[in-house]
Amino acid sequence: MGFNPNKTTTSSLAPGMLSEYCEKSLLENGKYNLVHEQGAVPMAMPPNSGKVAQCRRFVPMPVLLTVLPEAEIPDGQTLEQEEVFAYVYPYGGYITESDEFDLFHLDSKLSNLVDQVSDQGTRSKDAIIRNVMAETTTVQYANSKTHIYELLTTDELNVTEIKKMVRTLKKNRTPTFRSGGLQYFLAILGPDGEYDIMEDTKWLSPKQYVDTKDIYNGELGSVYGVRFLQTTEGLVYENAELIDGQTYLSVEGANSTVTVPVKEAITTVEAAALAGRYVSVYDATDSTYRRRQIDHATAGVAGACDIVLTADPTITCADGDYLYANEYGQNGNPVYGTFVFGDNAYAIWGVKGSDKVKMIVMSKEQIGGPMHQFGTVAWKISGMAVSITQPLWLGVILHGASE
Repeated sequence: MGFNPNKTTTSSLAPGMLSEYCEKSLLENGKYNLVHEQGAVPMAMPPNSGKVAQCRRFVPMPVLLTVLPEAEIPDGQTLEQEEVFAYVYPYGGYITESDEFDLFHLDSKLSNLVDQVSDQGTRSKDAIIRNVMAETTTVQYANSKTHIYELLTTDELNVTEIKKMVRTLKKNRTPTFRSGGLQYFLAILGPDGEYDIMEDTKWLSPKQYVDTKDIYNGELGSVYGVRFLQTTEGLVYENAELIDGQTYLSVEGANSTVTVPVKEAITTVEAAALAGRYVSVYDATDSTYRRRQIDHATAGVAGACDIVLTADPTITCADGDYLYANEYGQNGNPVYGTFVFGDNAYAIWGVKGSDKVKMIVMSKEQIGGPMHQFGTVAWKISGMAVSITQPLWLGVILHGASE
């Protein structure tokens, strides 16, 4: 019959059909909880005063127990100061959008681009502050471990570890924060530490101990005079991969020499990168993991590669044992950091707001050349310095996390 319907599958109409449906509203990214700036002391530098911020602190004077002699003037004492320096640096990043991107792309709405760039700027600032805080010398290893590379997943954050750090801060005469008649320390922890410590029955949620108007942004709860701020961007130390996709290697056959055959294939590039790395090796002679450095590795196909450890003593390995990357956690596991600190422990410096994240949007007409071919969206911190003003008052607990 002559009936000839035009269908969505008619080949001559294909240019008018999208091969896939495209929803024009963007899916949202997860939101970040950025809190590392909250405990800092804001320090203002005057304009035109250089790029190095300096502050000073007195060294505490010792207790005097000597009885004063009669009619005799004792010698005067000497005061001592320490200097703290912080270097002001600019930070920033930007994207360009072409005129054709603006004209044809489904997601070229300016607010979408500004959101993405602004998000990068605020996360970058938070990470800069966090990484400076991590340089503190008041370090506590969970479960009485003595090095970061000894920590296991079972060395979890718990109330006992918090109490130990509070004891340390009090011994260091750390000043507390004060609000609403309360005195307290602050702590910043990520999701892994949060999961473990909230299992403790001594935990208090904010509504149990403080008026809601005094709650910090991201406040999670309290225990033993420490108020906890949760962050999605917590301090994490992760072992780098030994080979592509793996932080471990499998032992091939029983072995009791410094040359350990492994089951995996190793490329020439990977073999070169393994020299000098540290691994945790299970020693079957006494059922103990031992940390050893790799002297060198040989490349080859699966089952034909060797890891040569530094000599003396040798380690007895069984077939199927693992060599774990061990710069940080003992069995290739990440190590997490939870900060616990008092007032005036660290500072953020800026000149008239130069430490703030500023958005800069330049249209095609402003920056795009004679034919207005592109615009830019940027974030910038004109000048910011972060310094630990007193490391004795800023503690970090390094710990594992339950799996």
